[in-house]
Amino acid sequence: MMRLLLFLLTTTVFSQNEFLTIENFLYVEDEIQVWSNDSIYRFNKNLQLVSIKQNPLVVSSDKISSISHVGNNSRNYYLSNGSGDVYDSTLKRISKTNNSSFYNNSSSFIHKDTIYKFGGYGFWTSFKRLVYFDFNNGDWNYFNLKNPKNFEGLFSSEIVKTEPGEYLVYGGDKLNLENSLLREPNRNIYLIDFKKSELINVGTTDISFSGRKINLEDGTSLNLNKNSITILDWKNNTLKKYKTNWTHRVSLDYRIFMINEVIFYIEKNNKGYVLSSSEIDINNLKIIEENQIFKTTLNVQYLTYIFLLFLLFIFYYLFKDFNTIKVRNHSIRYRFVMFNIEPEKEKILSVLSKNQKISTNQLFEIISSKDLHPNHIYRLIPEVMNDLNKTIQIVTRKNEEVFSVSKNKKDRRINDYVLNRSYVLKK
Repeated sequence: MMRLLLFLLTTTVFSQNEFLTIENFLYVEDEIQVWSNDSIYRFNKNLQLVSIKQNPLVVSSDKISSISHVGNNSRNYYLSNGSGDVYDSTLKRISKTNNSSFYNNSSSFIHKDTIYKFGGYGFWTSFKRLVYFDFNNGDWNYFNLKNPKNFEGLFSSEIVKTEPGEYLVYGGDKLNLENSLLREPNRNIYLIDFKKSELINVGTTDISFSGRKINLEDGTSLNLNKNSITILDWKNNTLKKYKTNWTHRVSLDYRIFMINEVIFYIEKNNKGYVLSSSEIDINNLKIIEENQIFKTTLNVQYLTYIFLLFLLFIFYYLFKDFNTIKVRNHSIRYRFVMFNIEPEKEKILSVLSKNQKISTNQLFEIISSKDLHPNHIYRLIPEVMNDLNKTIQIVTRKNEEVFSVSKNKKDRRINDYVLNRSYVLKK
């Protein structure tokens, strides 16, 4: 008789973490909960059964499966997906809202003891707002959050706290703009910034974020798949993927939780389901991929600004002298027109570019030749300057006179050819 009693006791203890069906799997305040057959089984971290209580919620199994937990060290609440229902730690309903069809797959989190829901969908429409639960009236209110341009709403996304008052939103889906019955993966990474009351698009990613996820308090996330574990370090925007040999046992139909480097999960076998755990030793796992999580929109914008500044610099360099007459290599160039000139005229224009005027004595020295009499040279000066005037007028397509003639202030016998201010010369 004693042996039979011992056998039955051993069998009972062994089967405490085995279940034929599981409606929900939660981790609440250092306690692992398995909801099965109208009962809630509570286990400690050693997977020892602590208590079995009847589930006080008299609802369908589908709604039981939709229950999630949000909380911190001081407060714990249960939320129902697809509705605004809120329950306290004893599963007593504290919400009074009648809205039951617009929060499907919204993302819930708690910030400063306040419950928030972000996104979701209902009636084939994406919900683009952030709402918070008002404990005073038992209803949900809109939080005034400025959305980025062209934001169309999200659902089934993940939220991880990275800094005080800052929460990253990643993964999930959005409704197809042309056909609201279709969904497409979200490739953007958003930041909920409570300090600025703004939703910011911080980048894009090619990662699908499939599998089960754990968002930790240190600003990292763990993504578990059948053959690997991926660590997402959001603060440093780095991804490390590790190969594993035990995650194939994890049923991805249920949530997973990590407590002190130990992952708790539901394992499916031939008899049903088993509550199990496995310790993670990252240092002994092989890294099979290292990468950046997302490309920051801020960097793209920064590079765009740099590129635009570069273009502006090029345009400035090319067109800073757009209205300047350039003198070089026996030619003058104005905008896109070039005209060849004699060496003497190039010298004349070089003096004008420096001093804005040239005297007849200077012109005499430039034009002088052994073959010409000095008197003849002085008679040539007006002709040379007149010819140069016409050349510049043709190149610039202006009718204004290029030079004005005045008496030199020091010697009235000498004439000065002064450059008109509307013409700018540069050697």
